[in-house]
Amino acid sequence: MHPIDTKIETREEASEGNSRELCADCNQGASGPSAQCNNRKPEQRTIPAERELSGLVEGLPLTPGDIPRGAKIKMAIECGSTTVKVIVLDEMNRPAYGIYRKHHARTYQESAKLLRDSIDLFNDRQIINVGFSGSSGQGIHGKLASFVHQALTARYGDQCLDMPNVMYVNEVVAQVFPIAGKYVGQEVHIFEIGGEDSKYIKLDHTGEMTDNELNGECAAGTGTFIEEQVPRIGYDDLYAMIEAAWNAADKETPQIAGRCTVFAKSDITHHMKDGVGQDRIGKAVHESVADTYFRSLVGQVKRKLRGNGIVVFQGGVAKNKVLVRAFKDLLTKNGLQSDRLVVPEWPELKIAEGGAHGSLRILQRGSVSIVRPC
Repeated sequence: MHPIDTKIETREEASEGNSRELCADCNQGASGPSAQCNNRKPEQRTIPAERELSGLVEGLPLTPGDIPRGAKIKMAIECGSTTVKVIVLDEMNRPAYGIYRKHHARTYQESAKLLRDSIDLFNDRQIINVGFSGSSGQGIHGKLASFVHQALTARYGDQCLDMPNVMYVNEVVAQVFPIAGKYVGQEVHIFEIGGEDSKYIKLDHTGEMTDNELNGECAAGTGTFIEEQVPRIGYDDLYAMIEAAWNAADKETPQIAGRCTVFAKSDITHHMKDGVGQDRIGKAVHESVADTYFRSLVGQVKRKLRGNGIVVFQGGVAKNKVLVRAFKDLLTKNGLQSDRLVVPEWPELKIAEGGAHGSLRILQRGSVSIVRPC
């Protein structure tokens, strides 16, 4: 069966690298031979389906109806560790459509379905580029690229002068692309937190990447880590915990070890037995994630963030206002201006947006990548 044009095939993806390995800290945190860390994806969803962080992205500058028939568009899909996202740009690179969905380890199936639905939605426009990116993007590109190309070739014909370019774009490069062009002449620090990974990227005033760090194979201190604490603290869903933590801004928070869910579970259980309020514990979870990010990726904060460079916080987790506040508080505690941190529009789509540009020229200078549009 053709996964783009017809019904999606059922296939398992055990080899796609969606599960995370235990980190050294987690092994140390396990007490006893049978203790196990919870940093792997939970077998059951921690957020009720009707309240999941998925759906159409609101606030985009255009809608699908704003793009005239026959117009050229660019499309991309980000196949992340917990979600898949699709974005569509018009000829001026303005987003007109964005959608994201939890894949629950069915990355191939959800990616194929979202691509098929998106291509069908824009069936009277000319798709000139389909980009793949994200932590699973390369593998999904390998499985779906030929099907996408065949489907579009059948639609436009072999003789079309603007045949679609179907390509994979590294996720670090993809998320740099929209930011580098916006802040030309400024030093930029990109904080990115996804479902199960996080990154720190530094660009100089020319847009050249001078530093990048990844969080490794452990999911502690990421979006999944926050979600896993929701039922543990006693909330029905993530939104309830976020609102309660937001309203606890002036309350003192207890210490929670964010580097490992084994330690976090122990700390949360201890605080709950001591009668610490749920709102304070929820706030502490967010603060522990920000602290873990700084310790693991940014390292010597004052040294790496010295100067007046802009700090761009992106990824789906950047929509969590409590975590944004936690990062700003950490900047202030380190003697840095908190207003340097900004959350771009539609932060959950930045990797997909970079992949949608498609025609990228990556020049290698030793270990430094320079990203420029063609």
